[in-house]
This record gives sequence, C-alpha cells and structure tokens, in this order.
Amino acid sequence: MNFILIPLMTALFAWLLTWSFVKLLFFPYKPLNLFGYKWEGALYPLTQQLSLDQFLGGEQIGKQLDQVMPFIDSKLDDFFRNKISEKLPMISMFIGDKTIAQLKSVFMEELSNLFPSLITQFSQSLEADFKTNFKQKMAPAIEIIIMKATAKIRIAAFIIGLLWGLLTYCIISLF
Repeated sequence: MNFILIPLMTALFAWLLTWSFVKLLFFPYKPLNLFGYKWEGALYPLTQQLSLDQFLGGEQIGKQLDQVMPFIDSKLDDFFRNKISEKLPMISMFIGDKTIAQLKSVFMEELSNLFPSLITQFSQSLEADFKTNFKQKMAPAIEIIIMKATAKIRIAAFIIGLLWGLLTYCIISLF
C-alpha cells in the first residue's frame, strides 16, 4: 500500500504546488484584507506600475509624427483647394496658391505642437482604462491561456513528484 500511496501523494503535491503558483498570479481578482494585510494576485500590482510612456517615448512620438506629416500635408492641401471651394465658394475666390501655402504652414506648425500633447493625453486615458479593465476582462482570459500553456509543466511536476515519491519509498524501505 505504501508503495502506491507515497509516490502518488508526492506526485499530487508537486502538481498542486505548480498549479497553485500559476493560480497565485491571478487569484484573488479583488484584493482581500486578511488581518490588516492586503492580498491580491501577483500580476495586478505589476499592471499598476506599467506606463504607456515606457512603450511610447517622446522620441518615438516625434518620429511617428514626422512619418505622418506628409499625409497630413496632402490632406490639408486637398482641404484648402477642394473642400473649401465646395463649402465656402466666396472664400475660395480670395485664396490663391500663396495663401494656401501660408495656411498649410500655419496649420502644420500648430498640428506639430498639438499632436504630442494630444497623444500624451490619449495615452494616459488609455492607460487608465487598461488598468481598470484588466482585472475584469483581460485577466480571466490570460489566466486560461497561461493555465493551458503551463499544462505540460504541471504534468512534468507530477511525473517528477512520482519519481521522487518512488525514490523516497525505496530509501524508506531500505532502512
């Protein structure tokens, strides 16, 4: 009986230990207060430390903006040459190529000043939304993915625990 019981218990303990390590990343979803100690899943405090500024640095925003500027320039050109004449025909009679070039340069300068602060404000809003939705929507889906991905590790832990139990039984039976 001990020949089966010791290896099986050791294998189950190893499997349960690896399963609980994975579960502790996510459980509990809502922080629990236990005798004045706040306990929550290990992953959630890490999400609070994440910042989109780490991924979107100021230099990268400038590079991306430089890449988009020719597109914006062409859209402004189309706006001043075609759309204004459709919407406001009287104004289009007074606007020539020189005025369009001046208006485009003023708009491009204003947009290049506006976009970094707009992107920063948007990223802060997106970051806050991500942090609030992570526990409710994304964490359960990620937990399922990680539990499936670690299934082989838990099986390996079971087998190693079984072998360890057999070794323990052999050592105990020798003495």
